[in-house]
Amino acid sequence: MNIRFLHNWDLTPKKAAEIQSNLKNNLQFIPFEKPVKIAVGVDLSFAIGSNAVFAAAVAWDALRGEIIETVAERGEASFPYIPGLLAFRELPLITLVLAKLQTVPDVILVDGHGICHPRGLGIASHLGLMMDVPTIGCAKTRLVGEYKQPAPEKFASSPLFHKGETVGIVLRSRAKVKPVFVSPGNMIDLASSVNVVKSLMGRYRIPEPLRLAHFYCNEFRKASGGI
Repeated sequence: MNIRFLHNWDLTPKKAAEIQSNLKNNLQFIPFEKPVKIAVGVDLSFAIGSNAVFAAAVAWDALRGEIIETVAERGEASFPYIPGLLAFRELPLITLVLAKLQTVPDVILVDGHGICHPRGLGIASHLGLMMDVPTIGCAKTRLVGEYKQPAPEKFASSPLFHKGETVGIVLRSRAKVKPVFVSPGNMIDLASSVNVVKSLMGRYRIPEPLRLAHFYCNEFRKASGGI
């Protein structure tokens, strides 16, 4: 897959925040109306007590319900852990993994946020500007915003508000489990993002491509000597 170069990764936190504020103006929110045939999930894991980081991407055939391709890489994180700036810590390795992926998907799902972010550019949106593929953020925890708990049944939802705008949907992906936080990354709108996530749900709390990416990432970390 082709990755678009936007900036260097060797940045101060202040400069990184400035880049986010500038890049958010380039986001596009487009209705995505076709069925998803192939979806890629990406996930990342850190070794305890070191800067070693592991990333995996899984291409999932949504029509057949099977894995097409997996790619995993190990690297070293150079940017510090700062909430709201995780893209600068995680994207260097994630983009390396995606660059090696031979499969071109309809969408990419990221374990993180899209526009549901203090400066409107979470990791899914940041990644989306580097790709020619729609991206969606599907996070397990909230970063910003206020919401009401959705009803307990499957696919119940409520809007997530931040600074007077709807920046995401709080989705009950399974009955009586904690919801996930869905927000558009780039090249897809909010309603379409939610529909795509619903279409990719299996028996678990998170969409199947993300669940598999999480599994393979952890297995790769263990096999590589990470704790």
